[in-house]
This record gives sequence, structure tokens and C-alpha cells, in this order.
Amino acid sequence: MGIGIVISSKWRAWHLCPEWQHKHGSSRDIGWAEAIGFKLLVHTIDIILNNNTSFIAFSDNTGVVEGWWNNRHHNHQTNKVFKCIHDFLIQANHIQGVQTWYVPSECNPANGPSQGVYPPLLLLLLQVPLPQELSPYIINVTDLPTFTSSQRPPAAFPSIMHHSELQAPRREPSHHTNTSAEEDELIQQTCFH
Repeated sequence: MGIGIVISSKWRAWHLCPEWQHKHGSSRDIGWAEAIGFKLLVHTIDIILNNNTSFIAFSDNTGVVEGWWNNRHHNHQTNKVFKCIHDFLIQANHIQGVQTWYVPSECNPANGPSQGVYPPLLLLLLQVPLPQELSPYIINVTDLPTFTSSQRPPAAFPSIMHHSELQAPRREPSHHTNTSAEEDELIQQTCFH
């Protein structure tokens, strides 16, 4: 089990270390891991973009999606991750805002990488520096001695753009502005799992 992010057709994944749920005496649940995926997605997008924009992040975890809408989650550790994301967004170079939308698991392109089904390395996103506080809990999958990637690209990542079960936020999302066509393509499909 792990964490995966997909931006357009590019991907990156991290493996959850043994005992990640209870290391250092804290209680973490799958919502925490999903929120860490959200955090890593936000950091990656900020590095990739050259212009200011807002984007929608899709996830199949309703707790994190709705927790972001409500500015709180039932798990204390997940709330700490949300606070880190909010603090980061205040100082972000290129992100004006982030909305979260629910997408069913079978339509979430980040599902495969989070479960050990890795697309080809040629589709690998650049490596974002892992915050020091996360190193006891997650490791980049490409750093694992057992890592192998598919030799052929997937037929296609599942499409989320027109899925009938997408769940929109309760408020209108900000629309991105001043982006190039390449950046528009990058942010059309931003997912975490």
C-alpha cells in the first residue's frame, strides 16, 4: 500500500513504511496517507507550473475531499497535514487556489501507482524533495530495491473528466487563468490516492 499522484499522464508514488500508522506514538489512518498524497501533489504542481493558477485535485477518499471543503478532518494527524498545505499555499509560487472533488476509485488514475502498479519510467514526474518529517513514514518507490516499472505504457489512464459520479465542492471552484496550453493539459487531470 502506498501513495500515488498523477498529473496528466505523469505519475509518482511513495511506499508507506512498516508501522507508519503508529510511529512516534501518534495515530494515523488512511486519511492521513491520502492527505499526504494531496500535499505532495500540491508541492509538485507548484514546481511544474510557470504561471499562477488554481486547480482541482481529484481523489477517491471522501474524508479528505470533504475535510478540505470543511477545513477539518476527524483525524488530528490529517488536520496537521491540511494546516501544512494551507501554510504552503500562502507562500506558493504558482498556485492561487485548490479545490478537491471526489472521483470513484475505478476512475482515479492515481489508484494504480498507489497500489504498486507503476507506469513506465518515461512517465515519471520529477522528484519533489520529501519533507524531512515524512521520511520515517514514506519512501519514494523508485528508491526501493524491489522497484520495477511496466515496460509498456498503460493503454490509458482512466478518464475522470466526464464521469457522472464526480462530486463537486459546495462552492464554485476558482478557474485557472494565465496558463499556457501545456499547463492547461497538465492540470486537467490532477489526482491523488
